[in-house]
Amino acid sequence: MQTIIEKLWLGDYFPNEVMPETDAYAEAKRKHHEAYDKLAAELQPEQTHEMEELIGHVMDEYDGIIIEAFRQGIKFGIELMENLSR
Repeated sequence: MQTIIEKLWLGDYFPNEVMPETDAYAEAKRKHHEAYDKLAAELQPEQTHEMEELIGHVMDEYDGIIIEAFRQGIKFGIELMENLSR
């Protein structure tokens, strides 16, 4: 059985792709797609392009936030392990 370090090193583990399929997550996803489809149907093609560009920028910002939260979580976990081993 591979350790998490081995999985990360070998590229077999993608923590950014791990999302539990909870009822709350499924509902949020459903609402997102429903709202997107409704708005896209009401917009002109060039407006749809602008909306998709905006969503891309929002996702880029969100990715930055998630990456930093992940980094801080790893840092916190390492500090916690160091303190527990004393």
